[in-house]
Amino acid sequence: QLPPAGQGPAPMWRRALRPPPTMILRAWAEEGALHLWGGLDHLLFLVAIAIAALSWRGLLGAVVAFSMGHMCSMGLTLALDLPTSAAVEVGIALSICWSGWRARRPAKLRARWTVVGAGLFGLVHGLGFGAGLKALVGGTEGILWPIVSFGLGLDLAQSLWAVAVMLLWTPIRRAAAAGQVSWSLRLQHGAAWTLVVAGAALALQAAWP
Repeated sequence: QLPPAGQGPAPMWRRALRPPPTMILRAWAEEGALHLWGGLDHLLFLVAIAIAALSWRGLLGAVVAFSMGHMCSMGLTLALDLPTSAAVEVGIALSICWSGWRARRPAKLRARWTVVGAGLFGLVHGLGFGAGLKALVGGTEGILWPIVSFGLGLDLAQSLWAVAVMLLWTPIRRAAAAGQVSWSLRLQHGAAWTLVVAGAALALQAAWP
């Protein structure tokens, strides 16, 4: 469409802030949710966060830190047009190993690092999310609305998944905190080691496809 008489084209920053049609925003949000549900590595990482969290407040802090990390690296991926790399997939898989290893540690040694690790590894996971988003953007001007829409769908899906895992794991966590070694602590260690092995297998698969 031609601009009104006597006016030039709108500045680039104004065009970038102009939201696309609602149908496109909804499609980006749906793709964000589907990208998480279809990514076993991302789901396993969130499982590791949930079983390592000591409380609902700790889970909230870890999920928020993870979201902030991947939103930042998603923006960098789009802004700098970063290519996809097998190293990113390896890094995502290794984040599962690290988180599973931390989940087997005593509670006082894993509380702070659960949030810190979620934020740092969120940057790595965001590179993978950004690669999926980049294929959807096409010729859209600006990166604000794609990141916001895709990120909201992604964050909603990851929050639902983390809460579901936390609900299932809370009785085990409470029993382990009470010192019921007969089953709860063994289950905690078993789940943690399973995540370590699964992350290592995914890392090998990504390194040598």
